[in-house]
Amino acid sequence: MNPLNPLKAAGMALSRLYHRRMSTKPVDTAIELSRVRRLVRSGHARRIREEAQLSQGEVAKIVGVTSAAVSRWESGDRMPQGEAAIRYGELLRSLL
Repeated sequence: MNPLNPLKAAGMALSRLYHRRMSTKPVDTAIELSRVRRLVRSGHARRIREEAQLSQGEVAKIVGVTSAAVSRWESGDRMPQGEAAIRYGELLRSLL
C-alpha cells in the first residue's frame, strides 16, 4: 500500500474538518482570524507547512488562493483575510 502524498492527505484532512465544522456550531470568525494571524506572525505557519513537506503552491491549491498569496502571508507582507484565512487555519491545524 502506497502512503498518501502530503497534498492529498492535507486535502482530505481539510475536507474532514470542513464537514465536521458544517455539522457543528459555526466558527467564531474573529477568534479564528486572530489564531491564524498569530500563527503567521510568529513564523509557525511556515514551519508547520515545511514539516508537512508541502510547497506553498500545494497549500495555495488546497486553500484556494495563489502561491504568491501564501508567500506574502509567510513573509509577513500581508495577513490572510476572510474565508481564505479560515481555510488556511483549518489546514494548518490539520497538519499538526
